[in-house]
Amino acid sequence: MAKPWRGIFVIVVTPFTESYELDEDSLRREIRFCIEAGAHGLVGPANASEFPTLSDDERKRWIEIVVQETAGQIPVVAATTHGHALPAAALSRFAEQAGADGVMLMPPPILHPDAEGCYQYYKAIDQAVGIPICVQNYAGPAGTPMSTQLLARMCRELAHVEYIKEETLPEPRQISATLAAAGDACKGVFGGQGGIYLLDEYRAAGHTATCPPARRPMSRCRFGTYSNRARKPRRAASLTRFCR
Repeated sequence: MAKPWRGIFVIVVTPFTESYELDEDSLRREIRFCIEAGAHGLVGPANASEFPTLSDDERKRWIEIVVQETAGQIPVVAATTHGHALPAAALSRFAEQAGADGVMLMPPPILHPDAEGCYQYYKAIDQAVGIPICVQNYAGPAGTPMSTQLLARMCRELAHVEYIKEETLPEPRQISATLAAAGDACKGVFGGQGGIYLLDEYRAAGHTATCPPARRPMSRCRFGTYSNRARKPRRAASLTRFCR
């Protein structure tokens, strides 16, 4: 049985070259930096990784590089959110075949399905993979907030839904409610939002892990344009500290 996910699972940011291509060398350096700094797991390409600016081929290459560079030292959770269940399932299968230890997804950002639509979306992913699924419950407008009851139902009924990343407000209260509703069917709840509620989550909610960006200023991507490609690229080589 795999060891439960606990601790700091870093959202790996995406470095770009001067021509706005995926900077593979800098990405590899960033992975080594995160591992050396003590990260317990790596996640992406997610919101703070600017995944909406990446093509499917770039997302696949991103996942391959992170899995290869990590080389089994810590878990890699591939973020495979997509606009529909079919491409999300296909990308999740690719991530599993590439060696990812799990996948994390939001509901389709444009469709914003209702509760049953969200359930069917995650059911399709559950049927497509054999690795743990982390349900990302993210606030709007990019996210589709899901109720505690729905999250608990998915943990109980979908075999591979084992973790939740809670990013709806108030986070500590939501985490407590989800853990109470899901019971042992949920192996853990991650905090999010760049770790700004970390202490409250830990003290009041009993969460098991958090997902901050690898570089603190990059958390602005969550509230800005989602595209660092519109600005001067920041290379991973400039990373100076690990977000603790």
